[in-house]
Amino acid sequence: DELEDITVLQAAVKHGLIISGLLILVRLAWTYIIAYFPRWIQRWLRHPEPSWGWKSPLIIGVSGMRGVVSLAAAFSIPLLLPGGAEFPQRDNFLLITFVVIAVTLVGQGLILPLLIELLHMDEIDHSVPVSEQEASIELKLKLASLEVLRLKYSHLVPSNELVTNLRKQLEN
Repeated sequence: DELEDITVLQAAVKHGLIISGLLILVRLAWTYIIAYFPRWIQRWLRHPEPSWGWKSPLIIGVSGMRGVVSLAAAFSIPLLLPGGAEFPQRDNFLLITFVVIAVTLVGQGLILPLLIELLHMDEIDHSVPVSEQEASIELKLKLASLEVLRLKYSHLVPSNELVTNLRKQLEN
């Protein structure tokens, strides 16, 4: 009986590891699909945006650690069936869920810093000071706002003092 329990435990852990591997592969594949599919479609619609490269989707896929919903779903399995019998394999479902959470949360969480270091993702370009970057962004936003104001609301400038003041502020 004890040997049977160990075999069932080993099988549950094995299934948990297999499911973890599949979950990680599907998550990584889905991350790359989400990163590149819109760019592929944009080829025919408009000028495509710059590429993500291969490193960013990999980091996003590995950092996608989950567990709370899976654990809640596993614990929502009732102890007893409506007839009063034990729910079959409930303990195995809980163990498999725990293994998947441990691998994806703890395992991937521990691997993430090493992966970031190996891929040199921690290299930040400090050649442009933050204040200059913020000023550049603010200027671009103001120019875009001024363009929208000119294209869509220029007819309101002579009659609306608020629109006139906003235009003058943006121009300054």
